[in-house]
Amino acid sequence: ISAVRGRSSWWAVIAVYGGLTGLCLAFIVSYFTLTVETITLHPFMPTTSRLFNGA
Repeated sequence: ISAVRGRSSWWAVIAVYGGLTGLCLAFIVSYFTLTVETITLHPFMPTTSRLFNGA
């Protein structure tokens, strides 16, 4: 029973760290893509701020 408990906790730790790293990577990628899109589309679409207001 102790071996199964240790194995399950090990997988839980891996899942938690994997989820955190995935969230961090997704946040970084979305942040950079948003900045790039706002920089490239700002002269053409000055109403990009309504996306943040609608959120």
